[in-house]
Amino acid sequence: MKYTLILYTILLFNLALQGQELSSATLHTRLMGYWKGNKFTNDQQVLVINADKSYQFYKNKVKIDYGTLEIDYHYMFRLNFQSHFGEFTPMDYPKGYIWTLPEDKLQFGSSPLDGGDSFFDRMHSNEIDEFWGKKLLSNAIRKQSEQLLIQYFTEWQYMESGSGSQGMPTKELSAYQKETNHFFNDFYSERLKSVKDSKYTIVEISINRIGYTDFAWPTELALDRFTNELITYESLDNFMPAISGNKNITYLILRADRAKVLQACLSKKDKKYKNWLFLEKHLCSDINGQHDYDFTDTPMIQNLVFNTQRTLAMVEYISSYAWVKDIYEKKEGKWQFHATMTNKK
Repeated sequence: MKYTLILYTILLFNLALQGQELSSATLHTRLMGYWKGNKFTNDQQVLVINADKSYQFYKNKVKIDYGTLEIDYHYMFRLNFQSHFGEFTPMDYPKGYIWTLPEDKLQFGSSPLDGGDSFFDRMHSNEIDEFWGKKLLSNAIRKQSEQLLIQYFTEWQYMESGSGSQGMPTKELSAYQKETNHFFNDFYSERLKSVKDSKYTIVEISINRIGYTDFAWPTELALDRFTNELITYESLDNFMPAISGNKNITYLILRADRAKVLQACLSKKDKKYKNWLFLEKHLCSDINGQHDYDFTDTPMIQNLVFNTQRTLAMVEYISSYAWVKDIYEKKEGKWQFHATMTNKK
């Protein structure tokens, strides 16, 4: 018993010394990425930790939890998960520890000796591509199979279900960040409100910051001036807006890693744009109306600036290969189009 106690003390002491070699910032850098749980074979647990300290947790390619995390440092490092749904396994250990091992593992538990720890292994690039559906999409394209293609988009839909697609908890958002969520919902819902048949629409979220400044109804010259000189920006590192408003539309948010997989599959051996034409044939409106799904083209917002009263917004986006700059006004709680400042082909 005495020997066990001494061994346990030495182990904790060594862990503490190792921990002192890492700052919280360094540990956070090592934590960022994709991790698969030790139960991956059975239920495919995947934990994604992002640069902005948000996370998503998946089982069998369905997102069942998301939130943010904080890194505490006492004698050992500990992650405090602020979960929206409380489904994530390490929530069972609110007073436990998390450790990065030399072989790229995460270890969660309440005691390093009780045998009840959970382990997560870092995923390599091929596993990450597969997580985003590369094999399924490749097979669909190779076989030119509409059935497999629809299966791919259905899987994509489930991977964002259950959370309203938001990656950042509401309590961490500033007033302008909250308004950004409202703007995205109104912007896309208005553009697609006339859709009557079941459709998938891919929304590419490339915006990583939003700005605010003091302006009323500016001229184009004044707009260029405050755009270049007077804007204060806030970061949107892992922005995933909730978009709703049309029961016929299933929004598929295009994350950067999925975009990479999609591009790779479409570009591989794509002579005479055969792969792209396959998507267009099966996911665009058919003359005979025989297809249940429609690949809807939506504009990609790249810059968004509010006035300080959050009643006006300047939005820049790409639509039909044109760069558009519009002014929107918030009326009766909804963001509504007011005027186009520029529309450059």
